[in-house]
Amino acid sequence: MSRTTVIMCAVFVLLGLVMLFSPSGFVSALVVGIGIAAVINGILNLVNVRTLVNDKAFQRAIIIRAVVSIIVGLIAIIAPLAFAGTVWTVVIYIIAAELVISAGLELYGVWKMRNAGVAFGPYVIEAIITILLAVVLFIIPATIGLTVVRILGGIIIAAGIVGFIWALRTPKDPVPPGV
Repeated sequence: MSRTTVIMCAVFVLLGLVMLFSPSGFVSALVVGIGIAAVINGILNLVNVRTLVNDKAFQRAIIIRAVVSIIVGLIAIIAPLAFAGTVWTVVIYIIAAELVISAGLELYGVWKMRNAGVAFGPYVIEAIITILLAVVLFIIPATIGLTVVRILGGIIIAAGIVGFIWALRTPKDPVPPGV
């Protein structure tokens, strides 16, 4: 059993417990985490992605996407810390809307990259994940959202326990020596 696997399984179980017993706290941490990721993503888009295609429309779309991402990310980080209560719900909806717009601009960028012969596969995956995350954020503020968070917490706890049991049953070096 590897130490990394045990640590990863323990993190899964702890994360699942937080989701199960404090879903609103988990959502709060998730919003701040998404805000941090949005700021980082915006900066990376300004620095790296903007220069991939030598097309003014592409560069303008990426700049808009990056600036909006940075602004919404900063709002997601600062607003909930400065205010309380219903601000979380508003910020969650703002982030979800920004993610939908961001995914649309990303798909436009993918289309331009494809036409320019630039590798675009990872950007398609990013757009799909962005859309899925937006859908999740749109349902979280509703009562059903906290129930979904609790259910996912239970699933993550189970995955952590199963992973730990699997690690106990798997030999440390499954490949025989000399192979």
